[in-house]
Amino acid sequence: MTFLLQKHHAIHRTQVRDSLRSFASGVALTGRLAAACLLLAGFLGVGSATAQAPPTILRLGGGTVGLSLIDPGDGSTELQWHHYQIGSADAVPDPGDHDGSDHATTSVLIGGLALVTVDDQTNDKLTISPIATGAFKIALSPNATIPLTKGDDMANVGQPHEFVIVSANAPMLTGKTTNTDVSYNQQAKDDNTAIMLTPRDDTTADPIGVIDLFTDPDDVTLTYEAKADPVKKEGTDGKEVDTAIVSATISSDNKLMISLLKEAESGDMTYVWLIATDPAGEYARKRYTVTTGSPTNPYVKDDGIDDVMIREDAASADIATIMLAGTMDAPVFADEALMIDGTRTHTYLDPDTGTNTGDGYRALEISVAIGDKDATRIPTDPNAADFTWVTSSMNAIVTGNGGETPTLKIDPRAAGMVEFTVTATDKGPVCRVNDGATNPIDYITLDKDDDAQSDLAVTGDDAAVKCHADTNGDNVVDSDESTTSLYPDSKSISTKFSVTIVSQTTPSATTEAITLKPLDSEKGAMGAMTINLDDVNGDETGTPTAFNKHGQTLSYAVVLAKEKTKVGSQEIETDVAIASVEGSMVTVTPIWRAGDITVEATVTAMNGSGETAERKFDVTVKSATTPVVTQNDLVQLALANGFEVMRGDKMELDLRDIFEAGKDEPKVPLFIDPNAAMGDALPGGLQLRIRPEDVETAHRYDDQSSDNDIYTSMGRLMLDPKEAMLTFYATAPNTMKVTIHATDRERKTVKASTTITVPEVPSAEAEELPTEVSLSQNYPNPFNPRTTIEYALPEAGDVSLIVYDMLGREVTTLLEGPQAAGRHTVNFDANHLSNGTYVYRLVAPNKTITRTMVLVK
Repeated sequence: MTFLLQKHHAIHRTQVRDSLRSFASGVALTGRLAAACLLLAGFLGVGSATAQAPPTILRLGGGTVGLSLIDPGDGSTELQWHHYQIGSADAVPDPGDHDGSDHATTSVLIGGLALVTVDDQTNDKLTISPIATGAFKIALSPNATIPLTKGDDMANVGQPHEFVIVSANAPMLTGKTTNTDVSYNQQAKDDNTAIMLTPRDDTTADPIGVIDLFTDPDDVTLTYEAKADPVKKEGTDGKEVDTAIVSATISSDNKLMISLLKEAESGDMTYVWLIATDPAGEYARKRYTVTTGSPTNPYVKDDGIDDVMIREDAASADIATIMLAGTMDAPVFADEALMIDGTRTHTYLDPDTGTNTGDGYRALEISVAIGDKDATRIPTDPNAADFTWVTSSMNAIVTGNGGETPTLKIDPRAAGMVEFTVTATDKGPVCRVNDGATNPIDYITLDKDDDAQSDLAVTGDDAAVKCHADTNGDNVVDSDESTTSLYPDSKSISTKFSVTIVSQTTPSATTEAITLKPLDSEKGAMGAMTINLDDVNGDETGTPTAFNKHGQTLSYAVVLAKEKTKVGSQEIETDVAIASVEGSMVTVTPIWRAGDITVEATVTAMNGSGETAERKFDVTVKSATTPVVTQNDLVQLALANGFEVMRGDKMELDLRDIFEAGKDEPKVPLFIDPNAAMGDALPGGLQLRIRPEDVETAHRYDDQSSDNDIYTSMGRLMLDPKEAMLTFYATAPNTMKVTIHATDRERKTVKASTTITVPEVPSAEAEELPTEVSLSQNYPNPFNPRTTIEYALPEAGDVSLIVYDMLGREVTTLLEGPQAAGRHTVNFDANHLSNGTYVYRLVAPNKTITRTMVLVK
């Protein structure tokens, strides 16, 4: 296998500043509801603990944009212009006498980029008129007279807000130019689409087509990207951490997909940003405000009710009762606004007892159904709360069916399996009534016909519009009054589980613990450990087994869980160890890795009848400490086969991603350092190096070479340690062996070797061999600092091509050794030489030719 590597470079408009690309490559995004009002105003308030808002995008020709000078944090404090800043230049203080009192309008020209008008006399407004592309920041403060000290973090003078001005050729939001009363820039700044999602009930928004949301004056195609803000949540250590609550992705058919993550909670709010970027790097964006509501459906917690396995010979008294309501729950349908001192004060009025019960939950009716159509029900009354299903494999005894906490107990009869379905039903719609200070919030049942009786079966559009505010039904309140609101959330949720009766000969797991000491991934096969399933405590007293054999001979299999990592939208699974079984001996061999991990091992025991039993234990693999060449079959294959580069071409190999992975593909580096720190200046925490002696080829020019920059007869090899980029310019056919060293911060080194080949590819001209030795004039000539020299040989032989200065001193040997017959090309880099005239001489069998060339830098 050969790898031909080529980089593709995007074309950018030269007039667009680099600062215009900052948002598209990584937006500084905000968090929760406190930041929403601030962002709508365009600035973050003084003393805000939230992250800085994304820049406001202004478009040339898009008109002005106005921003209020009233602090959105409290709605009353008047903010004042404090300073502006362009790039890394020093901040420029308040241009006028703005001390909080009313003043006439002041206009300021910010570096030729924008005209800013400050009017704190009539409407407390700041107006920006874009003039040229670029970026700048403006900071507001309640006190414009606070000194501006260079190097100060300026926390006391407000959070500077960035403005980015894009050209008239940049992408833009559609539908924002029809309103002549409001400028495009103002409409784009205020653009926002609200989306309400609910944990469990409604977690995914309808797909949003992105193509029609943007237009571009001069580009046919745009690229789209979606970003979601994190929110601040309390971490395990009690400190606030940025937590993602929403996923936002662009599908293959250009649809924006927004979904809640499991971390989302009722009352959360965040932003999703849809960004459209043109080939020049200019962009437009659209904002979606995603708010999480309170779920109203009953739900199944975790994975529902666990499956149950019972032995055929188990005594009924030994079988635990299965609690059918253990994983079913009702929604909490009050939010923080309905709480007093952190305690939920509302209750649910039970229509049967006339008493208030619960603490923010409505009781669920739990019922169970059997999946065996041949089961016989005793008694046959379908409304009986207590009954028994009789099947061929078991008697299923149900107690309290249709209540809040029904139970199921199994009396085994023979081998077999039965599936059960448990359904939890909300008792029906309720009204929320505010009846004063005694019971500020109360939940009560509906009454369809105003006869003081609850109609629990009535739901949806047919539900009553009357509800009772007290237990005796004397006070009836229409649901359309301001004190009452309807919750039509009578819904059900189901979960299934199975009960399996296994035969008397089926193996069973013992209570003996299976433990394995942590494996050292650095030791590899030398660090493998074994477990004897017929003697799990090893050298200790006795021989406790992992399984009861019940008179049968058992065979074993073991499966290790894999490590799962997310790359883009793709989930990658990686082995952390290798498990093998021989007889009753399980051997676990660690794989080199970065970082500790614990995975689950599942051991299956099988008898001759195919009956099985399982048990699990943990396998912990400790992180390695020494860097390594990536243990990846493709990497090893690439190194073994080497790389082929055609003469005259350039190879660029990114050692951090040698297969140039796509957006949703994992990067594959040549080396991995298990101790690499995030943000290390060294790529992957490693210092990369190639010395001249690490390159083995027919002719290496050590007088011109240095570490990471090696000249050979077949081309020039360069390594950029900061970028981990290996570059090779191919000039002549041959093969070289290259060894790359990687050293970590602890001075531990690993190396990898491969070959680079420049093949001899006959051209159409080369089909006819030259009739004599020739040496062409170099081109270009004069040159700076590279030039090309061509020569021809009628037959193979030893050849040298040497460069001399005008005093006859040897400067560089370009070629020395056997060469094939034909026409050849050599590239000469004279970057290390000074200006002047040089002589190059070709010495071939039976002929020597000399020419001159001129270097002009």
